[in-house]
Amino acid sequence: MEIKVNNTIEQKLLNRKLINGIINYDGATPSKTDIKTKIASQLKAKTEDIVVDNVKVVFGTNSAKFEARIYDDEDSLKKIELKYIFKKNNAEKKEENKTETKEVKEEVAQVKKEEPVEEKKEEN
Repeated sequence: MEIKVNNTIEQKLLNRKLINGIINYDGATPSKTDIKTKIASQLKAKTEDIVVDNVKVVFGTNSAKFEARIYDDEDSLKKIELKYIFKKNNAEKKEENKTETKEVKEEVAQVKKEEPVEEKKEEN
Protein backbone atom coordinates (compact mmCIF):
# COMPACT_ATOMS: atom_id res chain seq x y z
CA MET A 1 0.00 0.00 0.00
CA GLU A 2 1.35 3.38 -1.02
CA ILE A 3 -0.03 6.72 0.18
CA LYS A 4 0.48 9.98 -1.68
CA VAL A 5 -0.57 13.16 0.15
CA ASN A 6 -1.96 15.73 -2.31
CA ASN A 7 -3.05 18.53 0.00
CA THR A 8 -2.33 19.48 3.60
CA ILE A 9 -4.15 22.33 5.34
CA GLU A 10 -3.15 23.33 8.84
CA GLN A 11 -5.95 24.58 11.11
CA LYS A 12 -4.19 26.09 14.12
CA LEU A 13 -7.36 27.11 15.94
CA LEU A 14 -8.61 23.52 15.92
CA ASN A 15 -5.14 22.03 16.57
CA ARG A 16 -5.30 19.78 13.51
CA LYS A 17 -4.21 19.23 9.92
CA LEU A 18 -6.55 18.25 7.08
CA ILE A 19 -5.01 15.79 4.65
CA ASN A 20 -6.27 14.73 1.23
CA GLY A 21 -4.52 12.08 -0.80
CA ILE A 22 -4.55 8.95 -2.90
CA ILE A 23 -3.91 5.36 -1.83
CA ASN A 24 -2.52 2.82 -4.29
CA TYR A 25 -3.01 -0.75 -3.10
CA ASP A 26 -2.99 -4.37 -4.22
CA GLY A 27 -5.94 -6.66 -3.56
CA ALA A 28 -8.82 -5.53 -1.37
CA THR A 29 -9.42 -1.94 -0.31
CA PRO A 30 -7.45 -1.26 2.89
CA SER A 31 -9.36 -0.65 6.10
CA LYS A 32 -9.37 2.68 7.91
CA THR A 33 -7.09 1.25 10.60
CA ASP A 34 -4.55 0.20 7.97
CA ILE A 35 -4.71 3.67 6.45
CA LYS A 36 -4.27 5.26 9.89
CA THR A 37 -1.14 3.23 10.62
CA LYS A 38 0.36 4.03 7.21
CA ILE A 39 -0.35 7.77 7.61
CA ALA A 40 1.12 7.68 11.12
CA SER A 41 4.33 6.06 9.92
CA GLN A 42 4.66 8.35 6.90
CA LEU A 43 3.87 11.65 8.66
CA LYS A 44 5.31 10.73 12.07
CA ALA A 45 2.07 11.06 14.07
CA LYS A 46 0.29 8.91 16.64
CA THR A 47 -2.43 6.59 15.36
CA GLU A 48 -4.68 7.68 18.27
CA ASP A 49 -4.61 11.28 17.00
CA ILE A 50 -5.65 10.44 13.41
CA VAL A 51 -9.23 10.33 12.13
CA VAL A 52 -9.81 8.87 8.65
CA ASP A 53 -13.03 10.41 7.40
CA ASN A 54 -13.62 9.26 3.83
CA VAL A 55 -12.20 6.52 1.65
CA LYS A 56 -13.64 6.56 -1.87
CA VAL A 57 -12.51 3.92 -4.35
CA VAL A 58 -11.77 5.10 -7.88
CA PHE A 59 -13.81 2.79 -10.14
CA GLY A 60 -11.81 0.28 -12.16
CA THR A 61 -8.47 0.94 -10.48
CA ASN A 62 -6.56 -0.17 -7.41
CA SER A 63 -6.58 3.30 -5.91
CA ALA A 64 -8.78 5.30 -3.57
CA LYS A 65 -9.07 8.91 -2.47
CA PHE A 66 -9.06 9.63 1.25
CA GLU A 67 -9.59 12.47 3.69
CA ALA A 68 -8.04 12.42 7.15
CA ARG A 69 -7.45 14.74 10.09
CA ILE A 70 -4.40 14.67 12.31
CA TYR A 71 -4.83 16.30 15.72
CA ASP A 72 -2.02 17.66 17.86
CA ASP A 73 -3.26 15.77 20.93
CA GLU A 74 -6.05 13.44 21.97
CA ASP A 75 -7.78 16.09 24.12
CA SER A 76 -8.46 18.35 21.16
CA LEU A 77 -9.66 15.33 19.17
CA LYS A 78 -12.21 14.47 21.86
CA LYS A 79 -13.39 18.09 22.11
CA ILE A 80 -13.84 18.71 18.38
CA GLU A 81 -14.85 15.42 16.75
CA LEU A 82 -18.38 14.10 16.98
CA LYS A 83 -18.84 11.18 19.34
CA TYR A 84 -19.89 8.66 16.70
CA ILE A 85 -16.87 9.47 14.53
CA PHE A 86 -14.57 9.10 17.53
CA LYS A 87 -16.16 5.72 18.35
CA LYS A 88 -15.97 4.57 14.74
CA ASN A 89 -12.28 5.41 14.46
CA ASN A 90 -11.50 3.63 17.73
CA ALA A 91 -13.40 0.48 16.75
CA GLU A 92 -10.28 -1.69 16.78
CA LYS A 93 -9.90 -1.12 20.53
CA LYS A 94 -13.49 -2.24 21.06
CA GLU A 95 -12.94 -5.35 18.94
CA GLU A 96 -9.99 -6.31 21.16
CA ASN A 97 -12.18 -5.85 24.23
CA LYS A 98 -14.98 -7.91 22.67
CA THR A 99 -12.65 -10.84 22.04
CA GLU A 100 -11.43 -10.65 25.63
CA THR A 101 -14.98 -10.66 26.99
CA LYS A 102 -15.94 -13.56 24.72
CA GLU A 103 -13.01 -15.55 26.05
CA VAL A 104 -14.03 -14.80 29.63
CA LYS A 105 -17.64 -15.80 28.92
CA GLU A 106 -16.49 -19.08 27.37
CA GLU A 107 -14.34 -19.84 30.43
CA VAL A 108 -17.28 -19.11 32.75
CA ALA A 109 -19.53 -21.36 30.68
CA GLN A 110 -16.99 -24.20 30.90
CA VAL A 111 -16.73 -23.79 34.66
CA LYS A 112 -20.52 -23.88 35.00
CA LYS A 113 -20.69 -27.09 32.98
CA GLU A 114 -18.14 -28.74 35.24
CA GLU A 115 -19.95 -27.86 38.48
CA PRO A 116 -22.42 -30.52 39.66
CA VAL A 117 -25.98 -29.28 39.75
CA GLU A 118 -27.87 -29.98 42.99
CA GLU A 119 -31.39 -31.20 42.48
CA LYS A 120 -34.15 -29.76 44.57
CA LYS A 121 -36.20 -32.28 46.53
CA GLU A 122 -39.87 -31.60 46.88
CA GLU A 123 -41.35 -32.07 50.30
CA ASN A 124 -44.86 -33.58 50.57
